[in-house]
Amino acid sequence: MPTNDPIIHTALPKDSDGHRGEYDLGQMLRTFSGQGFQFWFDLNYLPNVPDIDLLLYSKKVGVFICEVKNFTMQQIKSYTLNSFQTTTKYVPQHPVKQVRRNQQQLKSFHARMLSEDGLEDIVPFLQTTVIWPRITRAQWEQRFSSAALRSQSRSFIFQDDLLNARTLIEKLSEFAHAPLLGVHPPLHRPQEKAGIESLATYIKDTKRETDKAIGQTEPQQRDVSYLERELNKYPFGETHRVLVSGVAGTGKTTFLQHLGVQHAISGGSVLYLCYNRALATEVRKQIQVLRSDETMTGHIDVFDQFAFYESLAPEVKVLGHDAKAKDVILCLKKLPKEEIPSYDTILIDEGQDIDGDAIKLAKFLSTSDTSWFASISKGQELYGFNEVREFPCKELSEIMETASKPARNRLFRGGEIPFLTTYAFHTYFPKIEKVKKFIEDKVLSQRYQVGEIEQQANLPKQATHLSINYIPAEEQQFSQAVRSVVLETLHEVKETGANADLMIIVFGEKSPAYPIIKSVLREAKQQVHDLSLENNRRIQTPAGAVRIVKAMGSRGLSASHVLVFDFEYIQPWCEQGHGRAPALNLANVVLSRATSSTKIVVNVELVNEQVRFLEEIISELRIARLK
Repeated sequence: MPTNDPIIHTALPKDSDGHRGEYDLGQMLRTFSGQGFQFWFDLNYLPNVPDIDLLLYSKKVGVFICEVKNFTMQQIKSYTLNSFQTTTKYVPQHPVKQVRRNQQQLKSFHARMLSEDGLEDIVPFLQTTVIWPRITRAQWEQRFSSAALRSQSRSFIFQDDLLNARTLIEKLSEFAHAPLLGVHPPLHRPQEKAGIESLATYIKDTKRETDKAIGQTEPQQRDVSYLERELNKYPFGETHRVLVSGVAGTGKTTFLQHLGVQHAISGGSVLYLCYNRALATEVRKQIQVLRSDETMTGHIDVFDQFAFYESLAPEVKVLGHDAKAKDVILCLKKLPKEEIPSYDTILIDEGQDIDGDAIKLAKFLSTSDTSWFASISKGQELYGFNEVREFPCKELSEIMETASKPARNRLFRGGEIPFLTTYAFHTYFPKIEKVKKFIEDKVLSQRYQVGEIEQQANLPKQATHLSINYIPAEEQQFSQAVRSVVLETLHEVKETGANADLMIIVFGEKSPAYPIIKSVLREAKQQVHDLSLENNRRIQTPAGAVRIVKAMGSRGLSASHVLVFDFEYIQPWCEQGHGRAPALNLANVVLSRATSSTKIVVNVELVNEQVRFLEEIISELRIARLK
């Protein structure tokens, strides 16, 4: 390829319904040679960065974030500095608001990635424009003739600016003197080239076409008709308050994901907020899978609560729970009103543990018409026990005081034996006689009592497994036993098929099994994503990788096969530390992560009351099923 041809870093836009304008523009720009252009199309996969239609760079003009609006003049119903309406079925956002937010979030994304890698801050100056490929400048100025709109349009690209590479570069050159957002680029930018090269490495798209979200069931494998009926109750454009409850595996996160995509496709600005860093990363990827080729005229921001603070006010240090909403809000109030984000729909996952400060901040970014949806799972509260607080926090309870409160009644993850085992363990420990009565009611006589257990008659019937593997305590034998169970489970995963995956739960780097697990996975040449290391929790898990995760960080995650090490340490660990979660809650979390198989691996010399009680439940259930 001649050096004066444009460099195109991503796939060109496809010729599909709703994307014709981007397709035509892509086909045009690929011919624009001679000006050193580089193009990135459809950047819709960057963490916490709204969709960017086009990013372009030339050393002659710098870096531009471009919002493409493929409307004819006849399709524009109205346009002002603050509002934009069309005659089409799509509900578009105002393009200037879009590029402003894109600029802020892309800059924050690049700075964050550089910081995490310990590299010098070389973020390039990001300029902005809006491209109207089906409207001429004369048509625009004839219809929108006010001084303010004419001034703004000087920073737009129109059809007559897209005749060739030369006309485009000449128009972009003028924007240095008439910037769309009012901030002039610096005259001398010695690090511009290094900055764009650095940015290019972080926005490189290597797997968006092939990877599905790890540990998430593909949408078509769910009961789609059931989910659609649920989603149709909450259309975008109406104001909703909904508090969803359910035990692990009832599809609460899936419901919020689908709802968020549906509202964003309809033009909404959506915030998805959860506690767990690794969960936020997986949700972000899953949303990209769900949206597929749908035209998303709105956008979704996905944050764990710590990244939520950092994205809005990086100068406010987040140390555990020490970030205060009032500090972030004070920073936001210093900004022009149009630079403060506002959300039409707010989704709160893991609502039982979200901090009150995070809810205060989300409320600051809402309006009276904002819809709120939250999910909670009683018995899975893990954080904040060193504080005097409610579960969920009083701030969320106040917002949801008048909410509808549906219970999720259908189990999508796990099977009958694992579910009943987990429920009985969490509810009746240490009273085995109550467990036997529970099993008699639930399994032998099938007396399902309304309200006693959320699933009622909806217990799943698929074959799933939960077992306890006892391993010897002697060092060499312990090491060999850990190796054997890991290799055996890897083999089972591969035999299961392409959609199977493995998650290994430990108590952290101090786990006696942890170094052995890492070693055997290396020897097996198995790719590993170690989520026990904090820096990895905001990195997407590669397809086919085995995840290692701490017990406290496993909530919200799932896999077909789960290995649980260190279960015998749950009770003493929780009881010996001030403010730690109740042992039964943590056990409830780790026992409910698998869709196919859970193996609990226990040091035979460390068997305690919890392990013995769990073994008794499993035995009683197996006997009951035989009867």
